[in-house]
Amino acid sequence: YERNADVATTRLTQEDATLDGVSDLLIRFNELAIQGNNTTLDAQSRATISQEVRQLLDELVSLANAKDTNGEYIFAGDAVTTQPITEAPAGTFNYNGDNGQRNLQIGATRQIAIADAGDDVFVNIPFSGGGTQNIFQTIYDFATGLEANIPPGNTVLQDIQSALDHMSGVRARVGARLNAIDGHRLLNQDMIFQSQQTISQIEDLDMAEAVSRLNLQMVGLQASQQAFTRIQ
Repeated sequence: YERNADVATTRLTQEDATLDGVSDLLIRFNELAIQGNNTTLDAQSRATISQEVRQLLDELVSLANAKDTNGEYIFAGDAVTTQPITEAPAGTFNYNGDNGQRNLQIGATRQIAIADAGDDVFVNIPFSGGGTQNIFQTIYDFATGLEANIPPGNTVLQDIQSALDHMSGVRARVGARLNAIDGHRLLNQDMIFQSQQTISQIEDLDMAEAVSRLNLQMVGLQASQQAFTRIQ
């Protein structure tokens, strides 16, 4: 159980660090969208902003395809050997994992989820116009609009903010799991301590004291036997 808790902690810490990077990118996208809305900008200025947006979009896809220390994709659900996010054709982003959520047993009656499917993290994000958005598609369209000298508008800002709020919620769930693991470790440690005490009582026998006690018991037994014989 403790080894599983260690594995779960490592896995969730990696996920949280990756999501932290995603949040940083979304904050930068938000800043660039505000810049792109500036009415004084010309087509060349918006095209320059678009170049940064596309570079950051590549980084966002890379984070969504991050692997853990075992070389397994973090956000692929149970399909850990399948790259979760691919772009084909250009501008169309597909999720190739599944919706599975892996769990590890960290106690006799306690399991903990150690991953979140990319479909829930990056694809099914609340959309300003209703329904859900694929954040990669949202950012791609944002960059395409800038290249066409079209200001992003409030809709893009709302969608990026929605994605930021969504990431905060996912990170909160990851943090809650890490806290739950820490709490359950205390129970595991109590069980380990009790087990060690029991083993110690069995194994750590003082041989000299035990032999002396045995001799006394033998003398007592012999005296009792002699007394019983005489009484008979």
